[in-house]
Amino acid sequence: MLHEFMETYYPSVHLDLRLWEKWPYKEHRDLAKEEYQFLENGEYNEVRFSQAYEEIMGVLHELFETNQQLLLVVNKYLLPGKTSTDKVLKGIIKDPKRAIFEGNRFLVVLEEEEWLIDQVAVTTKRKNIQWQKLLFSLLNQDFPDRKPRFKTKCSYDYPDVYFLDPVKGSILHIYDDRGYELFFPSEAIQKAFLSIKEARK
Repeated sequence: MLHEFMETYYPSVHLDLRLWEKWPYKEHRDLAKEEYQFLENGEYNEVRFSQAYEEIMGVLHELFETNQQLLLVVNKYLLPGKTSTDKVLKGIIKDPKRAIFEGNRFLVVLEEEEWLIDQVAVTTKRKNIQWQKLLFSLLNQDFPDRKPRFKTKCSYDYPDVYFLDPVKGSILHIYDDRGYELFFPSEAIQKAFLSIKEARK
């Protein structure tokens, strides 16, 4: 499913961090940009994290219908010599029997270093995902004492997660609590999405 998706909508590119550099139809958005991560007393600003979560949920509602099928893709960056991987999706998929799992491993050069990526793609319906746990695991990635978080014992870096719309071809990538990226297969689809979003304001 993932291979067919990329071949159809994003030919000649791979679903990894190089996509931002290689693909022309994209948008970058900040999350909770009026709020800082910490309060003056050094404690976490929970308002910021809650606001970021609500903003992302709003984007997901715009991209995917409740009963719509989507592709959830996780890129895990394996430590040298490791053969096992962190079970990032444990507890994220409500009913694994109602999902299709695909796996792939490949080498990429990122920041002049060779990385081994363990890629897991899950085809399932939006309602079969534990969104709160998944999204807060992404928002908390730069703060080791916050929960929930993904396990990274076997990983070189925190995993990247992508949400793919198999119908319209759009991709959502939440890189951390600061923001997210949207990719579109064509300029026309990008403009259509932005015009709908503007009309709903």
